[in-house]
Amino acid sequence: MTDEIYDLKDQEKTPQTKHEWDSTHSGLLVGIVFIMAGAVLLLGRWTDFQLLDNWWALFILIPAFSSLGRAMHIYKRRGRLGHEGGGALTGGLIILGVALTFLFGLSWSYFWPFILIIVGISSLIQAKA
Repeated sequence: MTDEIYDLKDQEKTPQTKHEWDSTHSGLLVGIVFIMAGAVLLLGRWTDFQLLDNWWALFILIPAFSSLGRAMHIYKRRGRLGHEGGGALTGGLIILGVALTFLFGLSWSYFWPFILIIVGISSLIQAKA
């Protein structure tokens, strides 16, 4: 409820302007990422070049970066994370950890303690909101 009140107050104070990072820029970024991924995969087919064994885990990074970007946007807009931003940050960090675990072939036994730490920090952030 308080997050919604802060949103309304922010809308009253600031005139509606176009954000620096809009859907056009994110579309360009997604396009460049897909072109680079395709080029690396073709290079791997035509030569012995192998960048990553678990290349498919790169696609897990898309929702991770999206969630982290949302948390950053909320923080920039409100000056704090709050419940919504804390949830986006927590989700993004957990998804990022899963992607890195797959990409680098790490043991899950190292990742589980980080999940507990991330959830604990998130609880502290959201309790402070």
